Amino acid sequence: MLRIIIGVFFVLHGLVHLLYFGQSQRLFELQAGLLWPDGSWAFSKLLGDEATRWLASASCALAAIGFVAGGAGILAGQAWWHSPVVGSAAFFAVMLILL
Repeated sequence: MLRIIIGVFFVLHGLVHLLYFGQSQRLFELQAGLLWPDGSWAFSKLLGDEATRWLASASCALAAIGFVAGGAGILAGQAWWHSPVVGSAAFFAVMLILL
């Protein structure tokens, strides 16, 4: 039972990253006035805001894929689920700091 709950949690967590994908692509606003990732301290001056938004979108999509794959691995009882979950979490944490 706990395996199912954790697997579903990781799948849903991955899908939440798609909300940030939509925010970064300006498909919708998660909060009025939220301009994330425009003005990123690490990328906006170097790449510009448009390229920074694409970088953020790709990062969100990659993290979503990793979490969904890891959650599916848990639900399927596979031993490899750790790698995509930990990799996605570490990758996206670094990207959030930089963005």
